[in-house]
Amino acid sequence: MTNQVLEIVRSGNTLRDLPSIVEKLSVFNESELFDTLFPNSIRRQSPGKGVAFSAYALNELNPKATISLEEAIDSLLLEWDISIEEVVFYLSKQFGKENIELKAKEIKGSLTGEEIVRLETIEYWLGINT
Repeated sequence: MTNQVLEIVRSGNTLRDLPSIVEKLSVFNESELFDTLFPNSIRRQSPGKGVAFSAYALNELNPKATISLEEAIDSLLLEWDISIEEVVFYLSKQFGKENIELKAKEIKGSLTGEEIVRLETIEYWLGINT
C-alpha cells in the first residue's frame, strides 16, 4: 500500500493536481498515510519524489501521527526543505502550536548549523499559522 500512496503523490505535475491527489489518498487508513506521507514530506526535494505533494496531502488529510512530537521535530531537523510549510502546519494540528514552541525552546541550545536554521524556520511557520 505504501507504494500505492507514493505512486499517487508522484503522479502530480501542477498545483491543479492537488485536489485529485488528496481525493485518491482519502481511501487509505490513517497510519498508512502518516507512515508514508510524513517521511516523504521531510526528505530533500528532487524530481519525481513528490515531496511537496506529500506535505500538502499530509496537511489536508491530517492523519493521526504515529510518532511523538520529539521524534517529529528530530526528523525535521535532518533534511526537511524549509520552504515546505505544510509539514509544520500539520504538526501544529497534531501536537498544538504551544507544545511545539516549548519543545523548540527546550532543544534550541543543543543544536548547530542547519539544525538551528530549520528549528527557527519551524518557529517562523508556527507564527504564520495562527
